[in-house]
Amino acid sequence: MFTFNIANGVAAFRQALICNLNLWPAMFNLASCLEKLGKLNACIKWLQRCAEKEPTYSPCYMALCNCYLRLGRYEEAVKAMDIGYNLLEKERQVFALMKLKLRISKRFSSIKVSYKN
Repeated sequence: MFTFNIANGVAAFRQALICNLNLWPAMFNLASCLEKLGKLNACIKWLQRCAEKEPTYSPCYMALCNCYLRLGRYEEAVKAMDIGYNLLEKERQVFALMKLKLRISKRFSSIKVSYKN
Protein backbone atom coordinates (compact mmCIF):
# COMPACT_ATOMS: atom_id res chain seq x y z
CA MET A 1 0.00 0.00 0.00
CA PHE A 2 1.32 3.43 -0.97
CA THR A 3 1.09 6.24 1.54
CA PHE A 4 1.87 9.81 0.62
CA ASN A 5 4.05 11.73 3.06
CA ILE A 6 2.91 15.34 2.86
CA ALA A 7 6.26 16.75 4.01
CA ASN A 8 8.01 14.80 1.23
CA GLY A 9 5.41 16.13 -1.20
CA VAL A 10 6.16 19.70 -0.15
CA ALA A 11 9.88 19.08 -0.70
CA ALA A 12 9.30 17.44 -4.09
CA PHE A 13 7.04 20.20 -5.40
CA ARG A 14 9.45 22.90 -4.14
CA GLN A 15 12.27 21.11 -5.94
CA ALA A 16 10.20 21.02 -9.14
CA LEU A 17 9.63 24.77 -8.83
CA ILE A 18 13.35 25.38 -8.35
CA CYS A 19 13.84 23.67 -11.71
CA ASN A 20 11.02 25.57 -13.42
CA LEU A 21 9.16 28.49 -11.85
CA ASN A 22 6.41 28.24 -14.48
CA LEU A 23 5.11 24.81 -13.41
CA TRP A 24 1.68 25.87 -12.27
CA PRO A 25 0.57 22.26 -11.54
CA ALA A 26 3.47 21.99 -9.07
CA MET A 27 2.34 25.28 -7.52
CA PHE A 28 -1.18 23.93 -7.10
CA ASN A 29 0.02 20.62 -5.64
CA LEU A 30 2.43 22.39 -3.29
CA ALA A 31 -0.45 24.57 -2.11
CA SER A 32 -2.59 21.46 -1.55
CA CYS A 33 0.13 19.92 0.62
CA LEU A 34 0.56 23.15 2.59
CA GLU A 35 -3.20 23.31 3.14
CA LYS A 36 -3.16 19.79 4.56
CA LEU A 37 -0.38 20.87 6.94
CA GLY A 38 -2.53 23.82 8.07
CA LYS A 39 -0.20 26.41 6.53
CA LEU A 40 -3.02 28.39 4.98
CA ASN A 41 -1.19 31.67 4.35
CA ALA A 42 1.61 29.86 2.51
CA CYS A 43 -1.05 27.86 0.65
CA ILE A 44 -2.76 31.08 -0.45
CA LYS A 45 0.53 32.51 -1.68
CA TRP A 46 1.12 29.51 -3.95
CA LEU A 47 -2.48 29.41 -5.14
CA GLN A 48 -2.24 33.08 -6.11
CA ARG A 49 0.94 32.36 -8.06
CA CYS A 50 -0.78 29.42 -9.72
CA ALA A 51 -3.72 31.64 -10.70
CA GLU A 52 -1.29 34.17 -12.20
CA LYS A 53 0.35 31.47 -14.34
CA GLU A 54 -2.89 29.68 -15.31
CA PRO A 55 -5.85 32.02 -14.77
CA THR A 56 -8.36 29.57 -16.28
CA TYR A 57 -7.72 26.74 -13.80
CA SER A 58 -10.95 26.77 -11.81
CA PRO A 59 -9.86 24.34 -9.02
CA CYS A 60 -7.29 26.94 -7.98
CA TYR A 61 -10.03 29.47 -7.24
CA MET A 62 -12.10 26.92 -5.35
CA ALA A 63 -9.07 26.09 -3.20
CA LEU A 64 -8.45 29.81 -2.62
CA CYS A 65 -12.07 30.23 -1.58
CA ASN A 66 -11.74 27.37 0.90
CA CYS A 67 -8.58 28.82 2.46
CA TYR A 68 -10.06 32.29 2.74
CA LEU A 69 -13.17 30.84 4.39
CA ARG A 70 -11.08 28.93 6.91
CA LEU A 71 -9.24 32.15 7.76
CA GLY A 72 -12.45 34.20 8.03
CA ARG A 73 -11.50 36.33 5.01
CA TYR A 74 -15.00 36.28 3.58
CA GLU A 75 -14.78 39.08 0.99
CA GLU A 76 -11.73 37.44 -0.60
CA ALA A 77 -13.50 34.07 -0.46
CA VAL A 78 -16.47 35.49 -2.38
CA LYS A 79 -14.20 36.99 -5.05
CA ALA A 80 -12.35 33.69 -5.54
CA MET A 81 -15.62 31.76 -5.61
CA ASP A 82 -17.07 34.10 -8.25
CA ILE A 83 -14.04 33.71 -10.51
CA GLY A 84 -14.07 29.91 -10.13
CA TYR A 85 -17.81 29.67 -10.68
CA ASN A 86 -17.65 31.79 -13.84
CA LEU A 87 -14.85 29.61 -15.19
CA LEU A 88 -16.87 26.47 -14.47
CA GLU A 89 -19.87 27.96 -16.27
CA LYS A 90 -17.71 28.59 -19.34
CA GLU A 91 -16.36 25.03 -19.13
CA ARG A 92 -19.90 23.62 -18.96
CA GLN A 93 -20.83 25.62 -22.06
CA VAL A 94 -17.77 24.34 -23.94
CA PHE A 95 -18.54 20.72 -23.02
CA ALA A 96 -22.18 21.13 -24.03
CA LEU A 97 -21.05 22.41 -27.43
CA MET A 98 -18.61 19.52 -27.78
CA LYS A 99 -21.34 17.00 -26.98
CA LEU A 100 -23.58 18.57 -29.59
CA LYS A 101 -20.83 18.45 -32.20
CA LEU A 102 -20.18 14.79 -31.42
CA ARG A 103 -23.87 13.96 -31.75
CA ILE A 104 -24.30 15.52 -35.17
CA SER A 105 -20.96 14.70 -36.69
CA LYS A 106 -21.11 11.86 -39.20
CA ARG A 107 -17.38 11.53 -38.85
CA PHE A 108 -17.85 10.23 -35.31
CA SER A 109 -21.01 8.24 -35.95
CA SER A 110 -19.25 4.91 -35.44
CA ILE A 111 -17.76 5.95 -32.08
CA LYS A 112 -19.72 5.21 -28.93
CA VAL A 113 -19.83 8.29 -26.74
CA SER A 114 -21.16 8.00 -23.22
CA TYR A 115 -22.05 11.05 -21.21
CA LYS A 116 -24.72 12.18 -18.83
CA ASN A 117 -27.22 14.83 -19.82
